[in-house]
Parts: sequence; C-alpha cells; structure tokens
Amino acid sequence: MVERADRLPADEQAKVLIPHQVVRGDIFGIAVKDKTQAKEEVVRFQMLTQQVPRVMIVEDFFNADRLRAILRSESFPTGEEHCPGR
Repeated sequence: MVERADRLPADEQAKVLIPHQVVRGDIFGIAVKDKTQAKEEVVRFQMLTQQVPRVMIVEDFFNADRLRAILRSESFPTGEEHCPGR
C-alpha cells in the first residue's frame, strides 16, 4: 500500500513551466488572497480593457502551513467567488 505522504509531491505548491507567455484564452480564473486584492485585480483587468476572468478568494493558497495540512488531509482549499460591485 502506498502511504499518503508518498503520493504527495515534494512541494505542495504547483509549479508550471510555460514557454514564452500564457495565452489569454487559457486563463479561466485567478485566485487571490483577500477581497482587497480581488478588487485590485478586477481594476487591473478593466484598465487593460480586458475581460475580467473569474476571481476566487482562496486565503488557504497563501498560507503554506494551512495549505499543506489541507492537502495532506486529502481535502481541497475552499474559497468564495468575488463578484465585482458587491
């Protein structure tokens, strides 16, 4: 039987290698730490005259200890969707 720790990557933080740039069509959402950052990112996209992607507030992504504990318990981080104007 494979132990849970053996199935975890060495580092719980995802690492993605993308040559050149991320294509806008490949972005289906962004995760941010809190409501303040969510508002800032919405404004940033609006200033760039870009469609605003789905914005999720997921504090657990930004707390390494909490994220590690969640992943080791075989759970998923939870968050809430930021709806501009609310």
